[in-house]
Amino acid sequence: MEIEALIADLAGADHLPRLRARDAVGVGQLGAVIEGLWVHGGPNALAEGVRLVEAFGQRDQLAHVGSLLDPPFRPVRVLKAAAGCLGRLGDASVLPRLAPLLDHPNDMLRRAAVEAAGRLGGTALLLRGLDDTAWQVRMSAAIGLGASLETDSAHRALVTAFAAESRVATAEQIVRSVADLAGPGAVCTLGDWLADGDQPVAVRRRRTSN
Repeated sequence: MEIEALIADLAGADHLPRLRARDAVGVGQLGAVIEGLWVHGGPNALAEGVRLVEAFGQRDQLAHVGSLLDPPFRPVRVLKAAAGCLGRLGDASVLPRLAPLLDHPNDMLRRAAVEAAGRLGGTALLLRGLDDTAWQVRMSAAIGLGASLETDSAHRALVTAFAAESRVATAEQIVRSVADLAGPGAVCTLGDWLADGDQPVAVRRRRTSN
């Protein structure tokens, strides 16, 4: 396909032409297509441009991808794509650009930002995510903290979060993350906690029913 046709299909509203165009982009066309999508500037164009950057590992485009997170906020699908791309291809220098997304009203966008922070070693953002109102965000934060290099602060935050967590799956993930941080022996304190009945109601129900 010609470059202009690829850009038009990728930026268009119809899903099937976008899928075909994604498969049709050749390596020799890649740079021109991505630049054309940036120039187009529509939500679909920007999201597809980010997907191409990530799929082909175009790290020279990460500065532009990062700029998509700057206010004023763009549509959620663009922000989610950009956050995911930066998490997979970026480094810790992009963490300040992810931070404002944790105040966004969209739960799944906050989750995407937390997951990206986890891949980049952003413990401070993971700690914020652990206090989020959405369980999906808390779950992703707990997973990320299980791999944190800042083991002491991550461990303390996870133990504190466990006491307040009402979602069974998230509480169980917290236990797994504590074990990932400090080994199986570190879970003994949480096991004693459970045995003494000092734990979230949802977890007590789960244990009683098993």
